[in-house]
Amino acid sequence: EQHGESWLHKPIVRILKVLNTRGYNGEKKGLNFGVHSIEMWDTKTKEIVAGDIGYTVGACYTSMTGFRAEGTVSAGTVQLVATCSLLRDLGFQFWDLGMVMVYKTEL
Repeated sequence: EQHGESWLHKPIVRILKVLNTRGYNGEKKGLNFGVHSIEMWDTKTKEIVAGDIGYTVGACYTSMTGFRAEGTVSAGTVQLVATCSLLRDLGFQFWDLGMVMVYKTEL
C-alpha cells in the first residue's frame, strides 16, 4: 500500500529488488559503487521497524528513501543515528540525506 505521493512506484520497486538480489555493486576505474538496504529489526518480534534504501559511490552514501513501520515512534530517527555510526565505522566521508525534513534537521 502506498501512502500519499511517492516515487517508489511498482516498476522502481521491481528494479530495486532485482538489484538487491543480484548484489549490484562493483568497481570501475578504482571507484566502488553499489545499491544497498539498511534495515533495523525488532529482535523480539522479528519484524523490520525502520530502514533506508540508498547507493554508494566511492566514500559517499546517498539515501534514496527511508521508512519506518506504522505505529512506531522514533524508529526512523534511531535508524538514522545507527546508520550514521555504521557509515562512519565503514569509512564513508559524506552522507547525502536527500530531502530536508524537520526530523532530520532536529538530529
